[in-house]
Amino acid sequence: MGIIKIKGVVISENNMGDFDKMLTILTPNGKISCSAKGSRRPKSQLMAGSQFLCFGEYMLFKSVSTYSLNSCETIEMFYNIRTDLDKLKYAAHITKIIRGRYRWKSKHI
Repeated sequence: MGIIKIKGVVISENNMGDFDKMLTILTPNGKISCSAKGSRRPKSQLMAGSQFLCFGEYMLFKSVSTYSLNSCETIEMFYNIRTDLDKLKYAAHITKIIRGRYRWKSKHI
């Protein structure tokens, strides 16, 4: 239990409840899932850093079995990927492969 400071890229975000998110962050040491409470509120300081493909420095609180996002500092938002649909599609496929949820479709001849 304690505070952990890591750098990573958000590869998955899922909405929970009205204002919270569940994030998966890819770090040099592996993937970490954490909750970002209140990150969907309009004036939240976690809003920018908890978006898909955001690279930043994250301050996580580790409890017994879960991580919670306390604060984040955005390093790169990858805006050029977000504005190009082809690049965004490729980035989404890569993150699916990293998360391990990609199903290969084989064609039988």
